[in-house]
Amino acid sequence: GYQQINLIGHSLGAVKSAYFARHAALNHLTSSAPNKLVLISPPRLNHEALASDPKYGESYLQDLNAAEQAVQQRDGDRLMQIKFPQPLVLTAATFVDKYGRASTYDYLAWAHEVPSAHWIFGENEVRGSRLNFADCDRKLAAVLSGHRPHAISVIPQADHNYTLGRDALNTAIGQETA
Repeated sequence: GYQQINLIGHSLGAVKSAYFARHAALNHLTSSAPNKLVLISPPRLNHEALASDPKYGESYLQDLNAAEQAVQQRDGDRLMQIKFPQPLVLTAATFVDKYGRASTYDYLAWAHEVPSAHWIFGENEVRGSRLNFADCDRKLAAVLSGHRPHAISVIPQADHNYTLGRDALNTAIGQETA
């Protein structure tokens, strides 16, 4: 019986939220679609951006090659200690799905199919050197030009965790979900 559903996601959660909202819109699932969508710091899950990162690209490619090999050997459930895009433990199949060469979850390819959303980034991440965040706000604005209205905000001095931008982030979220 809920009348208003707001969906907010951060980082990989933002990518998942956008992907879900897109799926709901494309399949006309209006009862499942969020009324408001706030996407905070979604990373680009783009193979070329990850592989060409000057600091982490080599590590990413080593992990990807090992994961792909495990999947080819029908050992996709093998747990792997991944170094980039962040240290974590994933199965080989999950790593290939999320971060693989297909770039299925690179939102720049399908953001125009997402219903209106407020995309929020930290200034330090979009103006930083990590290629899966670099200039995402500007690239996204170009992709969304001429499509449904979206808002794109960059929080000054904020990093991915909004260490120096929590008040501004909370204000942006509060305005969107009020």
